[in-house]
Amino acid sequence: MTESQKDLRIVVKNKSEYKEILKMMNRDVVEAILVTKDNKVLLQKKTVDYPICPGGYWTFFGGEVEKSEHPIIALNRELKEEIDFKPKNFNQFAIKDYEIAGRVGKRFIYTVLFDGDLKDISLTEGAGFAFFEESELEDLKLVPLIKDTLKEYFKSIKKL
Repeated sequence: MTESQKDLRIVVKNKSEYKEILKMMNRDVVEAILVTKDNKVLLQKKTVDYPICPGGYWTFFGGEVEKSEHPIIALNRELKEEIDFKPKNFNQFAIKDYEIAGRVGKRFIYTVLFDGDLKDISLTEGAGFAFFEESELEDLKLVPLIKDTLKEYFKSIKKL
């Protein structure tokens, strides 16, 4: 049992309720490393009251993979819902395990070419969005998992 699971105290009435709670805690997610042709990344700023990761921090666009949904379908759905963007060019970057705020699951991470215009973005979730160059990321308030993933991403493209 992990530390965050020890801190999570839930009283359940029966076995079926327990199974439902476990389903809610085990969630796979998709995340998009949205990049421009000149390797700037588009990130979302979470609202200060966001319950899953630190509010006010920068993170990837994305979200939960729904039951029986393929991660690529979830990626398309989430980007449409969050910024009204339909990706045309994307590749799987990584699949990683995660644990945050009592939730565990897989992170399906994709690199997505952002070939649209900034003015075409229609933000429907979060407190804001912005493009960042690699040099700007070190001092940015990034969710730790995201900071590590961005370091891996930039390291991988330097090898090409």
